[in-house]
Amino acid sequence: MNLEEAIITEIKTLPKDQQQEVLDFTLFLKLKQNQYPQRSSLFGSDKNIIYLRDDFNQSLEDIIKQSDEQDKLLTPQERTEKWLDFVQTLPSESANLPDEALHRDTMYD
Repeated sequence: MNLEEAIITEIKTLPKDQQQEVLDFTLFLKLKQNQYPQRSSLFGSDKNIIYLRDDFNQSLEDIIKQSDEQDKLLTPQERTEKWLDFVQTLPSESANLPDEALHRDTMYD
């Protein structure tokens, strides 16, 4: 017995109201299939939209080491300016924590 025959056999054993439900459900499935056609593969669909840096595969240790070597060449004033530039990129608001949560003496209570 193939799938179609098995389905028909099972439907015939149902009462008429449940047979109507099966019919309604199959019509719903067909409607859904027509509304949302099957998509083709999304592989590669973001090409030329998302760019990775050239050093994407570089290890974090290498990046830190390289940054440390560059920082050694900076004067204290240049390091301060670099740090202040970094601080300005951070969000200006905190994580909505109460003030007492930010104090060291209450951190481990």
